[in-house]
Amino acid sequence: MKRLAALIGSASLLSVAIGSVYLVDCRRHARGLDQIDRCYLTSLPLMGIGTAGAGAFRIGYNTFNPALRKKEEGEG
Repeated sequence: MKRLAALIGSASLLSVAIGSVYLVDCRRHARGLDQIDRCYLTSLPLMGIGTAGAGAFRIGYNTFNPALRKKEEGEG
């Protein structure tokens, strides 16, 4: 049983590493926001994060940040 747990842990770590390498490489060569979005939406499932990570990325990406906007723009 310990061997199985170690094998699953190693496979999980490997998938996170592969997804991270893909994300960094993809972001380096992306030209435009739509390509950057595709980088995340491809690498997150590779890492095993899947739709939860993609949904969190979309929510966080569209969150209003007052530090990046002028005061008169406001939220809406």
